Amino acid sequence: MRTAIVSAVVLILAFILTARATCSNREIVPFLGKWSGGFEVESIRDGADTPQERERYRLQGYVQVYATRRSFKMHLQGEQEDLDLAGFWTFRGQRLTLKVSEIKIDDHGGADARNPNQKFISPEELNGAYSKPIVLDLSPDKKQYTGLLIGMGKLIGRHRFVKDSF
Repeated sequence: MRTAIVSAVVLILAFILTARATCSNREIVPFLGKWSGGFEVESIRDGADTPQERERYRLQGYVQVYATRRSFKMHLQGEQEDLDLAGFWTFRGQRLTLKVSEIKIDDHGGADARNPNQKFISPEELNGAYSKPIVLDLSPDKKQYTGLLIGMGKLIGRHRFVKDSF
């Protein structure tokens, strides 16, 4: 009998602590989860600025935003490069700021293996762009992130991500 009472009290305390933690984290819930999208090029500074060229430079992938240690992981792919980012995030209002602490770039074998007929963003340009915080605004319906305009070498664009599941 005594063990049943102790077990019930422990269960009630665990429930209260879980509910309290959930309530305090309610404000971050809209930011969490997996979001699909990537870096969309809006203009190219060198005269070859056509919709087809902008689309070929696009980096597609996803960002996963975790409550655990307020961390994130982002994976992006271009025609000849893969990019994996990891770091931590903060939010203020409806704005999420990603601070990159780890950048891994796979340029698919380097200059010797590069296909001259495919678009390529150099590791230096990628490192330059992602060494700064990535700022994403959450839409009012909480289904999309839209980033601020950033430069990546000759490319100007922004990140856009859509929530994978609701």
